[in-house]
Amino acid sequence: MKLLMHTCCAPCSIYCIDSLREEGIEPTIYWYNPNIHPYTEYKLRRDTLKEYTKSIRNSSHF
Repeated sequence: MKLLMHTCCAPCSIYCIDSLREEGIEPTIYWYNPNIHPYTEYKLRRDTLKEYTKSIRNSSHF
C-alpha cells in the first residue's frame, strides 16, 4: 500500500516513516511549508529531509 504523507522536517517524520514501512505501507513524502521562516530554517529543514529520504530509499531493513 502507498500513502502520501505531508511532513515539516526529517526529525518529525522518522518515527512515522519507520512505523508505516514496518506495516507494509510505503509513504511518499510531500513537502510544502511556505510558513517556515526565516528562509535559512526553511532550507535547513528541506535539505535535511531530502538527505534522510535518500538514505532510506533503498534501505534493506524495512
